[in-house]
Amino acid sequence: PPPLTPPHKGEGKTLLTLLELRPVTGRTHQLRVHCAASGWPILGDAIYGTAPRFHGPGLHLHARSVTVPLYPKKPPIAVEAPVPHHMRERLEACRSAP
Repeated sequence: PPPLTPPHKGEGKTLLTLLELRPVTGRTHQLRVHCAASGWPILGDAIYGTAPRFHGPGLHLHARSVTVPLYPKKPPIAVEAPVPHHMRERLEACRSAP
């Protein structure tokens, strides 16, 4: 993996934040556009953020779980996925922050 590079800098400190986002419409790029417009683009976003197109950290956007109500008379389909390898180091840094 590429070396750990901070997504933002503020007053001499590297800022790294784990967000839980719950999209309302599921529209393409919704989370990426809203985060970038708020001033905190998603790490690794080469389109709406500042990540390089090639050899960057990879987009750090992950759907941990998704539930889809497909059939009216059956329970919704729910799936979960582990965190991708390229995101693990930074996720652990967020969890161990004071």
